[in-house]
Amino acid sequence: FATVERELGTLDILVNNAGIAFGPGDDRAEVNRKSEALIMELLSGQGGQTHLDVTQNLSDESWRRMLAVHLDGTFYCTREALRLMSKKNRGAIVEPWREYRREGNSFFLFSLVVACAMVVIIAIAGLFLWLCFFGMRDDHSGAGTVIGVIGLVVIVLIWIAFSLFFAVVSTFMIPVMYRRRCLAREAFADIAKLIGSNPGPFILFVLFGIALALGVAMIGTMVACFTCCIGGLPYISTVLLLPAIVWLAAYKLLFLRQFGDAYDVWAGVVTPVQASQPLPPPPNPAL
Repeated sequence: FATVERELGTLDILVNNAGIAFGPGDDRAEVNRKSEALIMELLSGQGGQTHLDVTQNLSDESWRRMLAVHLDGTFYCTREALRLMSKKNRGAIVEPWREYRREGNSFFLFSLVVACAMVVIIAIAGLFLWLCFFGMRDDHSGAGTVIGVIGLVVIVLIWIAFSLFFAVVSTFMIPVMYRRRCLAREAFADIAKLIGSNPGPFILFVLFGIALALGVAMIGTMVACFTCCIGGLPYISTVLLLPAIVWLAAYKLLFLRQFGDAYDVWAGVVTPVQASQPLPPPPNPAL
């Protein structure tokens, strides 16, 4: 940071993403050997017999060094970066939030209204089922029970369909709000209309998304098993699965852009063109 201050004078961006998995004295080669043996056992179908024993063999020195890098390093880098960023009026990191606060507040209020509406619907459905099962218990013909069971099945199906529809619509609302700088209700109406006009691609998107989510979940489970649950810790799992997380986030944006520039978040991005090198002058013709 002293070099940055001396040569640049200020700081615009800090990527605080340092982390380690091994410390001094740890036998990394032995852990790699056990990992390979465990993978071969799982692939052969005989189940995992080899244990990595990473947690059991982690020394106090390695544990303290890991904490120092992950926690102390994050704090120290953030503190020094803020000292430099304050020279530019607290840094440019606050600008995106100020620029899109109207859209962010709109999406929050829209989600809150939808959540409250869903709670009201659940309450009404619960009252209906209670009347069917308990309000008509004196009816010996069993009509109340039949109506209640049919009503329960219908309510569950409607709930699943609505939840799936809202999940898909809300997934694409934010890119549309970012692209058009519109409110949440406008983006919701636009995406709902787009799905109604193109149901096939969105059905395939949902099915493919479920397959991708299951694949990422399987990979995360395998990573957690191979590392004796260390890979399942929140911070470590996020780092290990970061490529998959970023790819899933970009997948919906790439899917949405097929419907035109109005849905392409990269449509307004101008790619800088590198200036070509001037051609050398032609050689002088021989006299």
